Amino acid sequence: MLKLAWHLQTEPGDPITDTTMRTLFTKPAAPVTSDAVIFNYQQPARARLVALGTGKKLWLVETFDPLHKVWVWQQETSDMEQAVDDARRLSLFPGVRVA
Repeated sequence: MLKLAWHLQTEPGDPITDTTMRTLFTKPAAPVTSDAVIFNYQQPARARLVALGTGKKLWLVETFDPLHKVWVWQQETSDMEQAVDDARRLSLFPGVRVA
């Protein structure tokens, strides 16, 4: 009978532990939303501030897809006023694309 073995070590000589395995196969932390502005005129649209794992923050502009029940990314910016204005425009005029 043939035995197969594999090694997964962080440093030579370090024991393989459950913690080592969990750290290797865990997803990175999800972005955290701190502020959001939602418009609900012709189509639901929102601008939300997300903190990325790198310490950087971005405003995401998204519209709601009622068929699939998900928020769809439209644009990202570091400018809050631009993001809120674009979300308002997308909500008022669903067919218009934002720059």
